[in-house]
Amino acid sequence: MQVISAIDTKILQTAAQQFSKAKLLPQSAVTRLFSPDNCTLLIPDGSTRRFFRVATGEPAGTDRSRVTSAVIVAPGKIDGESLAEAESTWRIGRHLGQRGAAVPQSYCWDRQSGIVVVEDLGQTRLYDFARRKDGEGAAGQEELIAKYEQVLEQLARLQIIGGRGFDSNWCWQGGKYDADLMIEKESGYFYRACWQDLLGNGKVCGIDLEFREIARRASQAPGHYFLHRDCQSRNIMLKNGDPVFIDFQGGRLGPLGYDVASLLIDPYCRLSPEIEQRLVERYCFFAGLLEPMDDSQFLGHYQYLALQRNMQIVGAFSFLYSKRRKPFFKEFILPSLAMLATRLEESCFADFPILKKTTDTALQQARKII
Repeated sequence: MQVISAIDTKILQTAAQQFSKAKLLPQSAVTRLFSPDNCTLLIPDGSTRRFFRVATGEPAGTDRSRVTSAVIVAPGKIDGESLAEAESTWRIGRHLGQRGAAVPQSYCWDRQSGIVVVEDLGQTRLYDFARRKDGEGAAGQEELIAKYEQVLEQLARLQIIGGRGFDSNWCWQGGKYDADLMIEKESGYFYRACWQDLLGNGKVCGIDLEFREIARRASQAPGHYFLHRDCQSRNIMLKNGDPVFIDFQGGRLGPLGYDVASLLIDPYCRLSPEIEQRLVERYCFFAGLLEPMDDSQFLGHYQYLALQRNMQIVGAFSFLYSKRRKPFFKEFILPSLAMLATRLEESCFADFPILKKTTDTALQQARKII
């Protein structure tokens, strides 16, 4: 039996109090739902936040107003940054939900503790679905492609409809995806976390100039849409088979292509370049149903945004493995480096020989130590 600590009990009590104030259920039902006997601690991937599932075990049916389970999200510690992240979770989630985007219902939020209670979406992620279909041959691949098309259709709605009326003041890490962020949190992340910290290498002369030019080109894409910024298979739940996006609290305004790239070059699932191209074309169709699209312009920007995402992925996996001591991410470092090296072979990146050489060297070194 899982033991609930005194701190966990306090989290449950605070969540129950806020849930009661929201008047979503009769008090007797709230007491039963948030009982320690109905609580399970969930294990996150890279987050320092704490997650709990509360469930009575009763069937909810199709009525979303009949809440028989929920997920509690609590900061790992109470400080200004953690509380700001929690507020972003609440405010962005409420906005996206009101716009009809595929996100969990936001039930309540406690400003003092940073505790947020949201809809329980179950335990099946797009990642799990993709892993199951991976061994089912051609039929499984077509089912997987059909599921990705379903996800992309909802992603276009999340970005385009979700970007309307979006307030950048809700964002706790900055309200816009721009060149400065690309250099600090993506190309610079790759350079620091992988090249220097994980592999122990020194300074590479001239690479900063290439990073700036890549960011300049990527930042030419129109940036008034909602950008999830971590739209990958482990952040997409499948509830009754329908995709629902989670972990969007780092969202901001930005270009369409970044989230599409995040989904399609996700090392967790490793779609082939041929499938990636096919799905990019389907995304353009879905986005074009919501507003006029210049497909050729989108595809030109997509290449540079995908490169930015490639570098961010390598940096994140390197950091989580080497600094956060999370062994789960070790197996994805080599594939993500290989994907970055493969992308840099494309002719549009011929102007970046230093980055290409650095990536090739990093891949060779990583093969020896990972």
